[in-house]
Amino acid sequence: MLRYLQLVFILQLGSIQAQHTEIPNGGFEDWVNTGTYFEPFYWNTFNILSEFGCSDFIRPDSQAFAGKVCARIATLSCFSPDLNLRDTLAGILFAGERDAAPGYPCNTRPANFSFHYRYYPSPGDTAVLALVFRKIRGNRQEDIGVAYLEVSDTVRNWTAANVPVWWKTNETPDTVQVVITSSKAVIANRKPAQPGSVLWVDEVNTDIPIWRQQQSVQANLPMKCSVYPNPSRDSIYLPVLDDQSALFLLFDAGGCMRGNFPAGTRSISLARFEKGVYYLHFFTDSGHHCERLLRID
Repeated sequence: MLRYLQLVFILQLGSIQAQHTEIPNGGFEDWVNTGTYFEPFYWNTFNILSEFGCSDFIRPDSQAFAGKVCARIATLSCFSPDLNLRDTLAGILFAGERDAAPGYPCNTRPANFSFHYRYYPSPGDTAVLALVFRKIRGNRQEDIGVAYLEVSDTVRNWTAANVPVWWKTNETPDTVQVVITSSKAVIANRKPAQPGSVLWVDEVNTDIPIWRQQQSVQANLPMKCSVYPNPSRDSIYLPVLDDQSALFLLFDAGGCMRGNFPAGTRSISLARFEKGVYYLHFFTDSGHHCERLLRID
């Protein structure tokens, strides 16, 4: 079994914690060590590609605004013979599952999205820091609130940002996503990402909590390492769930659903799918959870 499936531990990178944030681990003090790379607890990255020859897109950095460390997000040239990949990939840090959203459960309406940042862009590149609230309407989701900041200039010193949330409706959202990237290309699908851009971010926060339910929901759902093997060339094996109403939904990185599987499903074959990143969502009476999967040759 690949090292990614080895037992992980939470690395406490300092006994002095940064100020309290309403977004879990918004100060980036807590990281998971997989044995190959670090990943910030409660956040998602594509650092799993470091298993196949790419460098870490996201890593802890001691040049923090507060506390011991911050998150360093870089756009890198990536070459992986195992994945037949040669490309420039933007560093992206996201909470609430970037593509195959439902995102994290949310039932509040904050007024502001705040953070501290520094940015060293390659020529022509732009960083994006965004907070998106959605309302579920049948089988689709509608953006009803957003806080969004683009940064194109070099910002050498830590700079505070307090971005207002623009609400499209008066409704209470169902889900929320946070997306932070060193290159706008990763979400805009426009000009290619520029290698060498680096974004540092710390103390990501909102004025009120935006996913109060997260910790209690996660406690009732399977552990991250319970889906195995990951990465996989063929079948993945699922955890045994007591909830007979459980449902598994598989999405590709473009947000298209590739399959749905009822409670009692023990394995899913990925052999018929092309290599790449997929998202497996678990829905139970206790809540929602998502695992990021990598299909390899």
